[in-house]
Amino acid sequence: MPEQILIDLNSTNCKTYGNQYASNYNYHYSSNGYHPLLAFDRLTGNCIKAELRSGNVYTSRQVTRFLGPILKKYVNKYKFVFRFVRADSSFATLELYNFIEDNNTFYTIRLKAYKTLYTKASEITDIMIRECKDNIYDYKVLY
Repeated sequence: MPEQILIDLNSTNCKTYGNQYASNYNYHYSSNGYHPLLAFDRLTGNCIKAELRSGNVYTSRQVTRFLGPILKKYVNKYKFVFRFVRADSSFATLELYNFIEDNNTFYTIRLKAYKTLYTKASEITDIMIRECKDNIYDYKVLY
């Protein structure tokens, strides 16, 4: 039985040439192709699941449907094992947050930094700097 399960969600560009079925232009990658959705077991590096999608599909589209069977399998099989999902900012949706939380799993999803976020975090940032100053070994978590 694993001590922990760490799932990384990602997407990528799969460039195509000619008239491939379902190939479309992706503005983020500035090319025609597919935009597959991927899930990796971060501890082994194995690809757990991959889904080929049209190139013009946004990253987080139907991500809960994609992740659902994976997470439910791990929840049922390893009920008391620490489960964690990681993803980048393109997966930052309330639907995904709620789904992961409903399955008693932890997650880290990167957010794009912008002025409002910095403003809201400034009070906590100041506390963290003050309490961890000159100490590179300890850490502190504020709730």
